[in-house]
Formats: sequence, structure tokens, C-alpha cells
Amino acid sequence: MRYFKSIALSLLSTSLSAQPVLNSDEMLPFGSEMTLWNSGNSIVVIDTAIQGANAVWDFSALDHWESDRPDLHLNVVNPSTTPYASSFPGSNYAWMETPYTAYRYFNLGNSSLKRLGSYTGALNTYSNPQVEMVYPLQLGTTSTDAWDNTFSTTGGTYSLSCVGTGTLILPSGTWQDALMVRVWVTEGANDPYLGFFWYSSTDGAILVQHLGQYLAEWNEWYPDTYHLHSLNVGVEEHPSMELMSMQNPVTDVLRVQTRSLLGGQQPWRVVGLTGQVAASGSFSSSASQTDHWTIPVQELAPGMYVLWVGDAQEATSLRFVKQ
Repeated sequence: MRYFKSIALSLLSTSLSAQPVLNSDEMLPFGSEMTLWNSGNSIVVIDTAIQGANAVWDFSALDHWESDRPDLHLNVVNPSTTPYASSFPGSNYAWMETPYTAYRYFNLGNSSLKRLGSYTGALNTYSNPQVEMVYPLQLGTTSTDAWDNTFSTTGGTYSLSCVGTGTLILPSGTWQDALMVRVWVTEGANDPYLGFFWYSSTDGAILVQHLGQYLAEWNEWYPDTYHLHSLNVGVEEHPSMELMSMQNPVTDVLRVQTRSLLGGQQPWRVVGLTGQVAASGSFSSSASQTDHWTIPVQELAPGMYVLWVGDAQEATSLRFVKQ
């Protein structure tokens, strides 16, 4: 069973005093969907000179340019469900892009996200994969990687550096956990690409993609810009964890019964419908036995919430109402 928490026009990520960090196990899971709007006024609105820790990027004036370039829809999918999976046996993470159906194939590991190839009307395989993200990704992280693929006779390098962290304000909402990454891509003697990406350190979602070719002869850069309009985060549930019963609605204490096949320390979190983590913790579970535990909820504002219990090995969820 798959449950989606929907984050549309009012996104707010929780903020901690520590600087944002993105790890590989936090990347958007299969089933996640992003819609990014094309912008026509980004050169005026986006200030790439704002960098460093605790920065504030107010890009709330970005427009929605309804031109011949359509909005970008990205779906995070299991490569095995795609029609070209056999061409990328090392891929364990993929994006499907619409309305022009395309597939991007990656290998997601503990230390990096590597592009193995794509299908955009024709197969493009990387004889030398392109490292597009390194983990942990945080302020000061840098990487330069050589790449080559079947579309290029020269190959090149992909260099990235995380140059800022802080609060990003978009027309669709505010993120307080943004990571600003500068990217420089070379391909033989061709003009390089210069780009700036803002990612959510919560799940790696693309908040802003500000990427274009740098015309060295004229010292000019013409970026195409997309900014996040909506995000659906899919969470894969595992039936070995059972959420057996709970009272609903609740006022002060949430009483829960769970049964874990594996046992051990089990994390939990309470998430609001706009994506904020309202409470979190863990409890000790006994394998194949029913565990009874409680969560104080009297400090929560009235409304709908989702309780997530478990980890990557076993997990489940249930909605509840706080009165």
C-alpha cells in the first residue's frame, strides 16, 4: 500500500539551529511527484550572489511563463517499472519526465547520485557515469567528476559546490532548509553549462533549477528556470509492521498498538498535512509481539495528521484527527 502526503501551495519545512544536511537515505522515495513551473522573469528575480549560511532568498516574484516550453513534471520511479530498464542494469533510482516522456536513470548510493543514462527519444548511456550529487550534501561540499556518454565524442566534467544554506521563498511556499548548489558542466570544446540549484535538505526535492549555457565568446549566460509549484511525497509501506488500533479523534494522548515482525527500536513521527514534522521520537518494540505506547498530542493544533511508524525495513501509517 502506498500513501501520499500532498504538499501543494503552502510548504513549510521545519528548521533547526544546525545547518541543513541532505543524506542519501533522505532522497524522495518512489511514487513522489514534482511539478515545476517555467519562469520568464528569473534573470530579474533570482540573485545568485546571495550565498553562505543562514541566507534568505526571496524569489516570491517568480512568474509562471506559459510559453511554448511546458511545465516540467517529474515522477520518481523504480527503474524496473520503466520500458528501458534492461539498458541500465545498475540503476536503482529513476525519474520519468512529462509531458515529453523521458526517463533519467541513476544509481543512488551512500556517497553519491550517479547518472547512468537516459531515454529522450533515443537511448543515451554513460560509459563513465556522471556524479550529480554527493552525500552528505551540506555547505562547503564540493565534487568534480569526469563523464562520458554515447551522445558525446569528447566527454567532460561535472563540478558542483554547495555554496549556501537557508530560507527560500517561492510563490508556492517557504522552505527553511534549502541548499544552494552551483554546477559547472564542461563538454570538450563546447560552451559549458552554468547552473544553480536549490534543493530541500529534507528530501532532495528540486526547489529551483536555474540552468543554462554559458556563451564564453560573449561572456553571457542565458538560463532556463523552473521553480517548484507542487510536490507529492510517496512513502512505501511494508506489511510486516502492523498498526493495529488507536482511538480517533484524540484530544491529549494518542494511544497506539503496533506489532513489529523484526522488533527493536522503532522511530515514529507525526506529520501535518502541509509536510511539517510536528513531533517525533522512538519506542522499543518486541519482535512479533503487540506493543502498547502513547504519544502526547495536547500541544498540537487542531486538525488532520499522519502518524508514521517504522523505518526502511518495515513501516506503516495512519491518519488521525486532533480535536
